Amino acid sequence: MTLVQRTMSALAGVVMLAGLVGPASAQDIATSFDQLRGQLKSGQTIIVKGTNGRTARGKLGQLSPTEIEILVRETDLDGREVFKPRPRLAEKDVQEIEIERPDSLLNGTLIGLAAGGWPWLFCLKDCRYGEPGAEHLLQTIFAYTTAIGAGLGVMIDYSIKDHVTVFLASERRGEMHIVPILSTTATGLQISLRF
Repeated sequence: MTLVQRTMSALAGVVMLAGLVGPASAQDIATSFDQLRGQLKSGQTIIVKGTNGRTARGKLGQLSPTEIEILVRETDLDGREVFKPRPRLAEKDVQEIEIERPDSLLNGTLIGLAAGGWPWLFCLKDCRYGEPGAEHLLQTIFAYTTAIGAGLGVMIDYSIKDHVTVFLASERRGEMHIVPILSTTATGLQISLRF
């Protein structure tokens, strides 16, 4: 098998492994807090967007069929970080709720393996380092750079959080925003509609 054929086979293997990582399964989006109760767990990180346009990020405290409690991280007087409850929000005051989920580590590992290891596939078998005592130098470099690439891929994927919408208010309200525009050369209004 030639060097090009070996390289193509290795790359095809990486592509096939990456293809095994399937997309996340879709879940139904709740339109009431009652439907949402089975999907969320207390302590889960959530992002709540209110009908007033404000967004709150924190941990889920309690969820009833009519209200939700968000625990927000604050620094206490003694310097400790604690989660304190915010005033409860009624279902009618919430437009959207998202949960924060960690990204899969598998695809980052595979990408890191490929990024760290693919250059060495061109010469791993055929290249030799001529110094006495360093016969396996290239293989050692290959192993280290591939491991470093995989490790970096895992760390990058660990830092990525997916936001998945789990609640959307049943009726969408339209909003009209009017902003005055004033300058030395022009005067006007910017009007925008949001649905």
